[in-house]
Amino acid sequence: MIKKTNARHGDFYIFEKDIYISRCLDLYGEWSEAEMIVYNTFIKKDHVVIEVGSHIGSFTVPISKLAQSVFSFEPQRTVSQVLNTNLIINGVRNVYSYMNAVGKEEKLLWLKEIDYESFTSSDQGFNSGGIHLNQITAESNGYPCKQITLDSFIPKEANVGFIKVDAEEMEIDVLKGAVDIINKNKPVMYLESCMSNTELPEYV
Repeated sequence: MIKKTNARHGDFYIFEKDIYISRCLDLYGEWSEAEMIVYNTFIKKDHVVIEVGSHIGSFTVPISKLAQSVFSFEPQRTVSQVLNTNLIINGVRNVYSYMNAVGKEEKLLWLKEIDYESFTSSDQGFNSGGIHLNQITAESNGYPCKQITLDSFIPKEANVGFIKVDAEEMEIDVLKGAVDIINKNKPVMYLESCMSNTELPEYV
């Protein structure tokens, strides 16, 4: 299910049947490298960076070398564990990673475990970076995951200079929970736009 590969910005544990990020890291040694131009342009050494939706750390690791520190959020339990492993093996010490969802309000969520093994044993592959939170939200079973707001979680004194959000259609909710940070720091914000009305598959 998981294997190690060497890439441009370090060594990474990846998902074997992941058809996008992991596959690109394994085949080409990089993922969406053009985005690093944006990060290199706007992130300064004294900046605190907020990254919502860190996945396995393909951007978290190189961004950590640009900034003073990074607050990293990834709610998928297995993906979060791989992220932390990648931070450790690359000697990253200025990233604070949290297995939290981020939104416009604080609440406790129950999230379903994703059966990555079933994807690994099939030929279809999967996109572990494209899973929407509402696809894995459960009523009461699964694992507990606290949804936080950035305003309530990030230290008030943090010099937030850059916010990166890749939250699968929750980008607006993330920003609604970060109004104070945005007004105080006027950070550069880099957001994914993936709004759609298509029906999403269920991951169980």
